[in-house]
Amino acid sequence: MDEKQGIDVLEFQVDLIQHLIERADTKASILLAFLGVILAISINQDAFLRILTTNFLEGSNHPPLLLLIMVCLSFVSFSISFVFVVLTLRARLHIEQIGLTPSIFYFETISKYEAFDEFKAEYEKITNPKTQLLKEIYNNSKICALKYKYFNYSLSSLVFGVVLQLCAIVSISLFFKGLP
Repeated sequence: MDEKQGIDVLEFQVDLIQHLIERADTKASILLAFLGVILAISINQDAFLRILTTNFLEGSNHPPLLLLIMVCLSFVSFSISFVFVVLTLRARLHIEQIGLTPSIFYFETISKYEAFDEFKAEYEKITNPKTQLLKEIYNNSKICALKYKYFNYSLSSLVFGVVLQLCAIVSISLFFKGLP
């Protein structure tokens, strides 16, 4: 493989990883929207508010402790999911903070030059563009892996919260059948 083909392969790899990062962000955005809908439905349900406030505080017809734990854990799980989805979507502008060294092709590195001529002079010093592309591939791969790790944590937490929520709804309908 000659030099041009090698650089083309590396550029293709950079584009592929960038696409995976965009997909992670899209999935996280969808998850965030779904989380918002789930929370809105959960908070607006009459049964939760009625049982957890009125009946519980009046001292009659107490909900079982397990039901209260399920409801609380589901909201904690939704909160954890929210934190991880925000971490997924968070821009990685200072990659030095996650232990990476930016390449000269990294946009923040470029933006630190005061004038175009400074950037051009630095760029022309590059003797091996493959090294810079490899660094970009490495950095983007680390960022992509981090995004998918946080996304998977968020998704798992959301699923756990939804399961708890459904169990709580079933418990409420069974335990408090006679409530108006």
